Amino acid sequence: MNYNLEIQKILLETENSNNADDIIKLLKQAIQIADANNDIDWGFDLRMDLIRNEQFTAHSRESFPAFAWILNAYDSDPEFFSEEEILNEYKWMASVSYNNLNISKAQVEAILEDFRQRSIKYGMSSREYYNVMANWSLFLGSREDARKYLDLRDSEAEDNMTSLSNDLITTIYVEMFEGDFDKAISHIQEFMAKKSVHKMNHIPVYSGLIYYFGGKMNDPRAAEYFAEVDKEFSELAHFPFQLYEVTLVMYYMSKHEKEKAWIYFCKYVNWEISAEDGIRFDFAASTLALFKGGGTRVIEGINSDHTYYREDNTYNLDDLYNHYYTIATNLAQRFDERNGNTHFSEQLDEVLQQIN
Repeated sequence: MNYNLEIQKILLETENSNNADDIIKLLKQAIQIADANNDIDWGFDLRMDLIRNEQFTAHSRESFPAFAWILNAYDSDPEFFSEEEILNEYKWMASVSYNNLNISKAQVEAILEDFRQRSIKYGMSSREYYNVMANWSLFLGSREDARKYLDLRDSEAEDNMTSLSNDLITTIYVEMFEGDFDKAISHIQEFMAKKSVHKMNHIPVYSGLIYYFGGKMNDPRAAEYFAEVDKEFSELAHFPFQLYEVTLVMYYMSKHEKEKAWIYFCKYVNWEISAEDGIRFDFAASTLALFKGGGTRVIEGINSDHTYYREDNTYNLDDLYNHYYTIATNLAQRFDERNGNTHFSEQLDEVLQQIN
């Protein structure tokens, strides 16, 4: 069979699947065929498809080698590719790079700098780079740097890569991290007013507000935002985020809406196993309050890949607490060692203080 027909046959199979991981497996088969025939066109398009589909999972492990190939292919023959298309995916890759402990801090910084240099080289401003840097600063726990990069972003010109959604979400998260909820809520209202025109999804901003406002501060006004997000989650055909937003609302639910939290736990617990390290930490820390108090509970849907899996579906909550406490502690130590600070351990300590 002609290899083009083989690839097209595989792509037809992907159209019949709703599971992103299954689609990725098929795309990897197609990529092997394209590479075996030295077809750069197919190699580029299929890898872009893979990266975009992996954004519907809890991980990005296949995207990094795929994107490295894309960058190498571009550098070998720049006129063959669209710089803007590459940069738009680079935003995603740069933004998830620091969630992976296999990527050192020096490598993260090199990725971010390469994104900046390519943005400038391709004729773009550094606006999106500063958005990524502000979020990297939040990940490191540095309010000062987050604010610095936010201000630098606003000094940059808008261009074809500018995203109102990215701008507002980054602004809102920095303001919430600073504790300025009046400004954050004002920007959330602006987001909501513009979301239909610009096709923006408000789950990230509401989830963040629920986490800071309700989970950390126990402000009862968070209940209104949670009701809206809960409704949105229930209507999603599939989940186009890296599990992060679930962990944010789980932190709130585990303290204030426990029965609802159990519904979310059962629905997403199997995503946690293959999730990025940063997401696994957030999931583990956000569920600790759910298990506090001990006892047993019948929990259906947990698959046998979990080390604590039980065939009878009856789980000791102390065992679950210890399991996720161990995960959170281990990942906090490893992130702090990599990042050169104590931010993750401080986050975990704050969780433990609130539930003990």
